[in-house]
Amino acid sequence: MKKILIIKPPYNFVPLGIGYVLSCLERADIPFDFWDTLRPENPEEYYLDKIENNEYLAVATGGYVYNLNFFIEMSEKSKARSPDTPFILGGNITRNVKIDILFGAVEADYIYRGEVEISFPELIRHLATGTPPLEDISSVCYKDDESGEIRKNPGDRVDLSADFLMPAYHLMDIPYYIDTFKHHIFHKAGRMMFTMTGRGCTGGCSFCSPTVGKFMARPYEDTMREIEYLNEHYDFESFGFVTEIFFQDDKQIFDFCEAYKTLKIQKPWYCMIHPHVTPAVFPAMREAGCFGINMGLESGSDPILAKLKAGCTVAGFRENFNAARSAGIAVESSFMVGNEGETEEDLRKTFDFLIDNGVQANFSIVSAYPGTSIFNKAKKRGQVEDELDYMQNVMSGRYWRIYNIAEFPYMNISNIPDDRLFETVGRDSRRYLTFQFHEFQAQNMEFSHRSGSGEMAKGNNDGAGQVIDMNGECISCGTPVSTSLNTGEDVNLIEVSDICTGCFTRNFFDLTKDPALKDHYDSLQEALHSSQKTLIFGRGKNADSFYFYDIFNMGEDKIIGFVDERTIEEEMNGIEEHSGSDKRMFFHLPRYAPEDVKRLDFDVGLVTDITPKMMAALFPEGVGKPLFWLFPPPVKAPNSLFNTFKTAYISFRNHLSPPNRPHHKSDAAIRY
Repeated sequence: MKKILIIKPPYNFVPLGIGYVLSCLERADIPFDFWDTLRPENPEEYYLDKIENNEYLAVATGGYVYNLNFFIEMSEKSKARSPDTPFILGGNITRNVKIDILFGAVEADYIYRGEVEISFPELIRHLATGTPPLEDISSVCYKDDESGEIRKNPGDRVDLSADFLMPAYHLMDIPYYIDTFKHHIFHKAGRMMFTMTGRGCTGGCSFCSPTVGKFMARPYEDTMREIEYLNEHYDFESFGFVTEIFFQDDKQIFDFCEAYKTLKIQKPWYCMIHPHVTPAVFPAMREAGCFGINMGLESGSDPILAKLKAGCTVAGFRENFNAARSAGIAVESSFMVGNEGETEEDLRKTFDFLIDNGVQANFSIVSAYPGTSIFNKAKKRGQVEDELDYMQNVMSGRYWRIYNIAEFPYMNISNIPDDRLFETVGRDSRRYLTFQFHEFQAQNMEFSHRSGSGEMAKGNNDGAGQVIDMNGECISCGTPVSTSLNTGEDVNLIEVSDICTGCFTRNFFDLTKDPALKDHYDSLQEALHSSQKTLIFGRGKNADSFYFYDIFNMGEDKIIGFVDERTIEEEMNGIEEHSGSDKRMFFHLPRYAPEDVKRLDFDVGLVTDITPKMMAALFPEGVGKPLFWLFPPPVKAPNSLFNTFKTAYISFRNHLSPPNRPHHKSDAAIRY
């Protein structure tokens, strides 16, 4: 039999699903090549040449809807080299997208719906020998040779209790995935290895599509056997159980914890859990080594939760949240904004809940996933006219805090008007993140400065290009926390934090409390308070943080926009996603080009992400208004800027500090 080529999309986490495919083929003695496009053993041309040389019986790939363009590209490349080599598509995408749409978009000969262990080897044998007949192979979809009609064979679920199943870890670059994956909170638990306690989910949430449907747990002995294998063969410090709900009821959780405690090596672990469990499970989980959980509430409004069919209430979540924390388990909580039917009041309730309960949560803006209830309702309302276009150009996994997110098409299913959605989400996000910044500051902060590196530091060590070492104690448990930043490099000067190794609380460090920078930030705050129209120069990390963290107690309505130092051409050629939109936005505020500055009406400019050298190149004649800096600029600077801003700066300082009021020398305003 010829080999099968299995292609993994370039996502950066352990490919458990494809690992099961490889194991399935291995067990059936079917030869194959595995092409991990993120970690390829050979260049792309190597595999395409083998396709062209007719060395493969079939080419197969699979994954999620977000991988659609990858599947289209791979099918086109495969068919261009060998039109007669069958192309097979599987994975979660085949559960959520209509089969006829997939056949139209992807040059696939067969689409496999369901768990591969049932019949995938049978499909391969059919391609090799003609038997068994296609109509007898479960879960396979294909076009009838005579009529051209799409045939959809019914599928079944794998009986996880019937046989031991484990991904073919030995065929994947597991050390790479262990070393490179970094959980945004729990990375302080050490390098993490992922595995599963079962498949599917008990829930029927309107926004979600389970990977394989109804939840089915693995036998505990199989899970423990796999854990022992991973402990023996790979170097890591903690486990992550990525089954959607961990287990479906309390008894299964208790039984798992007892089984886990029998292992010779009991590494700490993290899991995802549904809020429908009772508080009684958390002490048992902690005793068995659980250090953290992901438990999503999604909304702080009970009417919205009812629409989401999430199976929980705000009060129930609060009870479990507090019980988990009392047991010593850190809670990573996820929320969504822009939910179906959500009003501004509902959205406000979500952030009120987070603030009132001291929850450090991550949240995203809703993206209606094909196949879900909210997507189907949007179709009925006429919001989705072309499903393929929606998947390719509208649906997105973009993180909420992408500065130009408002430039991209977005399907709004909330009751918040389109022209107010991003402004509303931004406003409440800013309120919540500002709360986090002040509420979760490290205690007993100490700062020390030393010489650093970077463009801003060349030739001087006064104010810029310094390394600032920050130390303190965790606000929640007192464990030492620390971090350092080099001010001469591209760093975030506001969102400076460290995750506690004891309780995983995120602790913020407040540079405005650094004694060495006190005069600078006192002056800057005074200027920002006095200004009614502030223009921000920069669109990087610091501009983003200045927008989301109101550390100077300055109203957002005083910000008139952001100046992007790049040209359109530079933006299009950059590493960030270019929207192609005619409008330039920084969230809901305007994003200007440098040439626009001369026509703008503003009182003060604040430089966040642009070096003095670049500012001098962009504005050799100045901007005509006082210019302040988020961090003290170098002492030495071009004379042209000094001449331009000196008069404006002195005038502005006199406005801030008239003769009958004492004032101190400002390091915040332009000093050259």
